[in-house]
Amino acid sequence: MPRFILFSLISAVLFTMISCSAEDRPIPADLPAREREALRRLPMEDAENFRDLGGYKTSDGHSVKWGKLYRSGELHELSRDDKEYLLLLGIHSVADFRGPSEVKKEPDNLPEGIRYLSYPVDVAGSDLREKIISLIKGDSEMDVNGYMIDVNRRFAEDYPDTFGKWLKDLADNPDLQPQVFHCTAGKDRTGFAAAILLRILGVPEETVMADYLKSNGYNADYIEKTIKKIRVLSFFKNDGEVIRPLLSVDRQYLQTAFDAIDGKWGSFDNYIRQGLNLSDAEITALKDRFLE
Repeated sequence: MPRFILFSLISAVLFTMISCSAEDRPIPADLPAREREALRRLPMEDAENFRDLGGYKTSDGHSVKWGKLYRSGELHELSRDDKEYLLLLGIHSVADFRGPSEVKKEPDNLPEGIRYLSYPVDVAGSDLREKIISLIKGDSEMDVNGYMIDVNRRFAEDYPDTFGKWLKDLADNPDLQPQVFHCTAGKDRTGFAAAILLRILGVPEETVMADYLKSNGYNADYIEKTIKKIRVLSFFKNDGEVIRPLLSVDRQYLQTAFDAIDGKWGSFDNYIRQGLNLSDAEITALKDRFLE
C-alpha cells in the first residue's frame, strides 16, 4: 500500500477515535487529491454518516467537486465544535428530508448563518414506532425487508415533486452551496437523494450503488450498539437481528427504486424531465455547479 494512502487511512481512524476541535478536523477539498478519499467520512462528534460526495467520476470524464455536497444523518445533537466545523466547511444551507413530526421532535441544531430548508418525505407512517416495539417484543410478524423495499419504491413513485423541488432549488440558487442534505440515519431518503443527483450528474450506476452501500460501513458501530441494546432491553429474548434491515441498506432497496422509476417513466432520463420536472437548463446548471 502506498505510504500516503496508509497515512491518510491512519489519520481518518484517529480522527474518528478522538474528540477534536473544529480547527483540527480535515477539510477534504483543501487536501491533495490523493488524500481525500480516505477522509470522505468526516469526523463529526454527534452526527452519523456525515460525508463528502466529491470525487466520483462521471461517464464522460468529469468528477464531482469536493466540498460542495455533503450527506448526513440527523443534525439535532450537534456539539459546539460540530457547528463550528460546519462553518469551517463553508456550509450555506441544510436540506432536511424528514417528515413534520420528526422535525418537531428533534429540530436541527444549526449555527447561525446556515439556511434551513425542508423537503418532507414522510413515508414511515405514524404507527411505525409501535410496529417496531411490537416487533422487538415478538408480538409482530412485520416483514421488515418487505417494508424497506416498499419504502424505497415509494421514494421513486410518490415523491418526484419533493425531490424535484430540492434539485431545482440547487440548480437555481448558487447561494445554497455548499449544502448538507440529510434525513434521520442518512441512509434511506438521503441515500435515494444522493443516488438520483449523482446519476443526473453522469456518475455510473454501479458507482452510485457503491456510495449508497457505504452507509453500512459508516453506520456499523451505531447498528451494532442498537442491536446490542435491544438484546439487553429484551433480557436477551430477542437477538436484535430482526430489525437489522431497518438499520442497514441493501442493494435491492435502491435497485427497487430504480426499477420503479423505469416502470413508471420508462427510463431514468424520462424521470428527470417528466417526474422531477427538471429543464435542460437546470440539468446543465447542476452539472456546471457540481462537476469539474
